[in-house]
Amino acid sequence: MRGIFFLILILNFIGLIFSVAEDCALSKREDRCGSIFEDLTNCYNSTFKMMLGDCLVTCNACESYTCNNPQPDTTLNCTALAGECNSALFSELMKEKCPATCGKCNRKNANLCSDKSKPDICVNLKTLCNSVEFYDKLSEQCPSTCNRCPHNGTNPENKTGGNGGTGTQECTDLANDCSYNQNRCSVKEYSSLMHRLCPKTCNACNICEDANKMCPIWVPRGFCSKFDHDKVQKSCAKSCNICK
Repeated sequence: MRGIFFLILILNFIGLIFSVAEDCALSKREDRCGSIFEDLTNCYNSTFKMMLGDCLVTCNACESYTCNNPQPDTTLNCTALAGECNSALFSELMKEKCPATCGKCNRKNANLCSDKSKPDICVNLKTLCNSVEFYDKLSEQCPSTCNRCPHNGTNPENKTGGNGGTGTQECTDLANDCSYNQNRCSVKEYSSLMHRLCPKTCNACNICEDANKMCPIWVPRGFCSKFDHDKVQKSCAKSCNICK
């Protein structure tokens, strides 16, 4: 009986080789996959592992497998290591290094895209991912390594309250060396870059607030009308009701 089961399994696998795989983008199910995975618990059965890749829609596993391994097989052969995906000793390492092979993709992680530059180059430059000088270049060349893969058409860095903010978002710097480069905020050649990557450091956020804690005392004494607009806006924008 067991032999018949495996024979049917092999025939179904051969059928999959010559059939069309389910398209996650279209959410289209194939009849053959419905037959093989009539019992959906088989989607998690290692015996059916080789057939799962063509039946991701039926098994509701599109997001778990539709990502890229951080490194090509020529660097780390994830296919050869697939047997270690669920091992007690290597499962966490495999999830990190071979998410696509193991079906451990996370839509929030950097494996949603591939680096354009060679893996070793991106790995060596990883510490510069969040530097003002290399932020844009590495976002383009090493999006996976730098965790800058687009998600639903929006890059992760667009979540901050910079020049395009609404005033209700948290204002944070994207780069990690903004303080070191603060003098560039007002330099013509760098101001646009700095205001985008370091909005908090450059005071370029669209969040309306008083910069000086003395505003509650100054305003009743006529501060808002006694000084020039720029000084008032910089010090007590909220209290003087002159937010940008």
